[in-house]
Formats: sequence, C-alpha cells, structure tokens
Amino acid sequence: MGRARLARWFQRETRKAWGERRADAVVSAAEATLALWGPTGLDYEALAADIATEASLALELARQIARLDERIFDHYGDADPDHILLSVPGVGKILASQIRGRLGDPAGSPAWPRPGPSPGSSRTSTPQGSPTPPAARPNTATPACARRCSWPPTTPARPTPPRPPATSG
Repeated sequence: MGRARLARWFQRETRKAWGERRADAVVSAAEATLALWGPTGLDYEALAADIATEASLALELARQIARLDERIFDHYGDADPDHILLSVPGVGKILASQIRGRLGDPAGSPAWPRPGPSPGSSRTSTPQGSPTPPAARPNTATPACARRCSWPPTTPARPTPPRPPATSG
C-alpha cells in the first residue's frame, strides 16, 4: 500500500482527522521495522526466548518481593507483638510495618498515644486536674521524617498568622 492510498484510507476512516502526515509516520515506522528485522522478518524463536527470560526474571523478582514482605512482617511482629496497628481498619502487614517504622519505639516516643493517668493518680497535675504531659523528646532511632511527623512538633509554630499582602490604592 502506498503513501497516497494509505492517506486516503486514513482520511476516510477517521473522518479527515488523520491524513498524509499520519500516513507518512506509519510508512516510516514500517520502513524502520523492516530495517531492524531485515527481509526475513521477525525471528519468533528468539522473541520467545527473550520473553521466557524476561518472564523468569519477573517471577524471581516476585519471589524476592514476597520473601522481603515476610521478613518485614517478621520484624514487625518482633517490634509490635500485640499487632496493635493491624487492628486498625484498612491497615495491612506492610502499611503497619511502615507506620511502626516511622513512629519508632512506642515506649520512648511521645508520638504513640497512651492512656493518661486518672485524676487521682500519683502523677503531678495542673490545678485544673489535667495531668502534666511528659517532656517531648525526639526518638533518635527514628528517621528524620518521623521526627518531622512527631507530636508535639519539633519546630515551633508561627507566633502570628501571616498577613495578606498590602494593596496599593
């Protein structure tokens, strides 16, 4: 099929959206394909061997990912034996491990919520009866992103809200 005939076919089939430029692109791609594969065409045996090799690599990667998932969950089980984070709706094994890794040690991090003492406990209280919170200290075992996400924030908030820009008038 020549360029002109292909261009007419494109115009008729695409309601004149495509024409000679698209026909030139298709013919150029066909010529490049013939230059790549030669006059004999595609070697299907070599293609099948390439696909088999890529498929075996993909399967091996899937097995490695599954093994890593199991190792991650084993470490998560060591860090959180009660599986508290897994009890959250929508949190699975991997997400629970990520949350646990970002928050750090629940015993040493103020980011983990703990039930407060009752008003009559021996812990010091403010005059209103609410317990005095412990001093926040960043957990050095967690990465910097966890320190940025910890509460209370490690950087103080802006003391005053930003002002809108002055308008000239």
